[in-house]
Amino acid sequence: INPGIGEHDVLEKDVILVMDTSGSMQGEKIETAQQAMRYFVETLRTGDRFNILTFATSVRRFQPNLVLADRAHRDAAQVFINEVAANGSTAIDEALGEALADASRAATINPKQLRPLRVIFVTDGKPTVGVTDVRAIVSKAIQRNTADARVFAFGVESEIDSRLLNLLAAKTGGRAELVAGGDQLEQVLSDIVDQIARPVLTDIAVSVDGGQVYDVYPKTAPDLYAGGQVRIVGRY
Repeated sequence: INPGIGEHDVLEKDVILVMDTSGSMQGEKIETAQQAMRYFVETLRTGDRFNILTFATSVRRFQPNLVLADRAHRDAAQVFINEVAANGSTAIDEALGEALADASRAATINPKQLRPLRVIFVTDGKPTVGVTDVRAIVSKAIQRNTADARVFAFGVESEIDSRLLNLLAAKTGGRAELVAGGDQLEQVLSDIVDQIARPVLTDIAVSVDGGQVYDVYPKTAPDLYAGGQVRIVGRY
């Protein structure tokens, strides 16, 4: 079905960008992550809201809460991104907690207004500070995700614990990607930025009349973005 999507059909969204700036990100990886974040900020539309969090041993914020993606805030965000330096440990649990707290606060501002919530999470390492157990981190993230934000998690190189990213994405309806290095990270992040920049339908529910359907996959339909498709399969 082609619903005839126009610019007026694109939903305004809330986005929290979270970037690992621990010591292992030094060099090409931090430069590539910065470039991807700069690109993401420039794709935001005027009605969107956003925030940027960087984390190493602790979390640093661009703004106390989400702000409108107007020209002034986007310019200030570019300065914030350019000043990022890689050093310290990897506080993944704290960073996720801060990002999901932002999402919860954003959802309470206009509770009746449909605004997709997205967390873009980029890391290259294993958690080394605070809570480090993978299942405990994911369990806490699920409890904190009261706003039903989608987490798009990106892991760079082999040190990352793929279980953590895959579980985060699976439990929040997002997506996980593991990339080999800086060049691939740039391409993958650019692709996902372009994809989620224009959300059209969220919280899709499908019902079938006239028969019994089972073995439906995926159980929860993903969101639909302009230019994309949603494919659901099953047996009847």
